[in-house]
Amino acid sequence: MPSKRRTISRPRKMPTFSDQTLDLFERGWQLRNEGYDNVDAPDDEEHDEFRAINKALSWNSKLGRYPHMISVFDDYSDPEPPEYMKARESEAYPDFNGYRFGRLLQQRLLAALEARRPRQRAGHD
Repeated sequence: MPSKRRTISRPRKMPTFSDQTLDLFERGWQLRNEGYDNVDAPDDEEHDEFRAINKALSWNSKLGRYPHMISVFDDYSDPEPPEYMKARESEAYPDFNGYRFGRLLQQRLLAALEARRPRQRAGHD
């Protein structure tokens, strides 16, 4: 007998970002750009700091992220996920690896950082 269950596709809400979340993302983004996100990076304080920040943000259910999803610091330059990620998708889990939502989340985090910069400068003047 076929299941009577139906998959309900609900759009995810974009979370609001606390100052703490933005501070973590900003520091993680800086470390990422310095190469500390690389698995071959030296095992030093900065690499450990990056991993801790990455875990705190990537495994944060308040941001809509779960451990099986890719990092908020990954390269999202392509609007579509790689084929190996698409293979894990299904009707029930259309964005299983969190690529599409992660891409949007990263864009929104970067925009929030940019919007926050003028306020920070104004506070220091």
